[in-house]
Amino acid sequence: MIIHLLRPINLVITVIAVITGWLLSSPGYSFQNIMHLVLSSLALALTAASGYIFNDVRDVATDIINKPDRLIPSGKISVSTALVIAGLLMVTGVGVSWYVGKEAFYFILVITVLLVLYSMWLSAIMIAGNLVVAIVASSPFVYGSYAVGGSWEGALVTALALPIHFVREVLKDIEDIRGDRIAFRKTLPICTSPSVSVRLAGIVMLMTAIAVPVPYLVDLYSWIYLAVAGVFVAIPLMIWSSKCLLYPERVAVSTMQRNLKIIMIPGILAFLLDGVLF
Repeated sequence: MIIHLLRPINLVITVIAVITGWLLSSPGYSFQNIMHLVLSSLALALTAASGYIFNDVRDVATDIINKPDRLIPSGKISVSTALVIAGLLMVTGVGVSWYVGKEAFYFILVITVLLVLYSMWLSAIMIAGNLVVAIVASSPFVYGSYAVGGSWEGALVTALALPIHFVREVLKDIEDIRGDRIAFRKTLPICTSPSVSVRLAGIVMLMTAIAVPVPYLVDLYSWIYLAVAGVFVAIPLMIWSSKCLLYPERVAVSTMQRNLKIIMIPGILAFLLDGVLF
């Protein structure tokens, strides 16, 4: 039961993102580098898991309305137990990062502070909470390439993943509007309207689609990257953005935010294939 509280699928995705950043930095496959990768991935996974639990505790009042089947609002796990688990995971994550090196340690420390600030304060503030989650969710790529002593290659993947994560968070706020309104949270759809949120999502998606070819145009990546990312990322983003901008009231936000998560897979593959083939 506790495993579900940790969001295992999300943790697997986090580890894959770290590995992706590591591969892009081409650090070599020595035993020491691989051990750094394993420990770095473990540190971030533990920290992310603690963040999920802290967020669930913070959301318990609204989840009773929005997602009553979750473990904490359903009463299957108490708030006090969840907090103890989250605290242990967070401390362990920071501790593991200390053994990896100062780069990993400082990175995990910053992520930990952001997660705590989000749970305590920023989640209820319009745009700010969405941006913090987007930063944290997209950071494993740059973390994987830099924290293990490599380069900043993963920063480019992070730069393209961040706006997609941001859009997903904006759309999620629309899904949670009923519970958030009762909790007096100042999210974007509550302070403005769902249509404004959808249009903002459309603008960000359009800008991201335009940015996708840039790594190819400045000779950082080859036509392999452009072909995969262009067809499977940029084109869908342009189609979805047009729908958000022209017909915001017709957008199925739940479906769209899940689709945005799916297109990150070919986006990652575009970088990896280019790195392997060229």
